[in-house]
Amino acid sequence: MVFKYAVLCLLSLYVGSSAEDYSYVESYYDQKIDHFNFLAHGNETYKQRFLYNDTWWDQGSGPILFYAGNEGDILGFWKNSGFMFRAAKQFHALVVFAEHVSFKI
Repeated sequence: MVFKYAVLCLLSLYVGSSAEDYSYVESYYDQKIDHFNFLAHGNETYKQRFLYNDTWWDQGSGPILFYAGNEGDILGFWKNSGFMFRAAKQFHALVVFAEHVSFKI
């Protein structure tokens, strides 16, 4: 019983670890405000913020791990998503976090 409890505790530390130490590049993309109702907004855009880390990326064959942000500052999610970075190391992936549109508009 004690062994099972110890394994669960260690597993929870592994799964819930923070990504706070992982560096990122902050960038912006000119994103359309509305992709479906062109009459309301025409070609209006806003600066969609995204963060990325290509430290482990094998650009020739590595996957892209994309996190579609929640409604809040994307940096908070970056700092608390350690699993994405462990997966990026293992699979030689690019990590991209995009900020959710309704947070800014």
